[in-house]
Amino acid sequence: MLDTPLTLASQTLGTGAKSGALIHCTLTHGGVLKGLANALPSHHFLAPDLPNHGKSADWPLGKEGMQGAAASAIAAMLDAPADVIGHSFGATVALRIAVMHPEKVRTLTLIEPVSGAVARVDEPEIAAAHEVEAMEMLSAIHAGDLAGAAYLFTRDWGLGRPWDTIPEEARAKMAAQMPFVAASQAEIFDDTPGLLTSGALERLVIPTLVLEGAETAKRHPVMRAICTGLARRIPGAKHALVDGAGHMAPLTHPDAVAQLIQENLPGF
Repeated sequence: MLDTPLTLASQTLGTGAKSGALIHCTLTHGGVLKGLANALPSHHFLAPDLPNHGKSADWPLGKEGMQGAAASAIAAMLDAPADVIGHSFGATVALRIAVMHPEKVRTLTLIEPVSGAVARVDEPEIAAAHEVEAMEMLSAIHAGDLAGAAYLFTRDWGLGRPWDTIPEEARAKMAAQMPFVAASQAEIFDDTPGLLTSGALERLVIPTLVLEGAETAKRHPVMRAICTGLARRIPGAKHALVDGAGHMAPLTHPDAVAQLIQENLPGF
């Protein structure tokens, strides 16, 4: 952890009476989830920028514990109780908030959380194949080829937009964010927080929905293993598919995501 508490930039999306949080995916910022906020007019949402993203400061290179520090920083900003929604890496942060600060979370929505440790335990062959693919990107980061790493990341997990059609300034910003990806690996793949070994997931009593794009498993079968594994461990959790969507479902299909949240979480 940092010697001093982590401070994150944030904005508020929506003007509804209920309190919530929207935690974005890697290489974006809190504002990209405005469409989902608009589709949930009952809420006002805290939308933080994760470290290295938006207006938040960078995470120190080589420093461990970034995911947990981000979770604590967001929990400190939350009105309680709050409906917490996270996407991709942001979903892993949302899960850490629920485990570390359950009093701050009324309901929990995890949209394609990249919790690779779950797949390592449940589907080791699928996890290994995924990690072989991811190693090319991680090797580029460690070699200092941040632009090459960003290209590989967006190719595999982005909106499908060709790299050379993205404005140069945006490409440079995404490249600069790639060390964040390397900093997250131990917590999501090695389970350094001990979510699987400690029984923390099995002790959650928060209404939880795990959402997955129906098209994602065709490209990334590891995501099905993660989503079903989390839903199986968290008591009462539901697993649902967003028809026609891939990994970026909250950006491409915000109305469908909102409908599934409202249908599956009591009192949302």
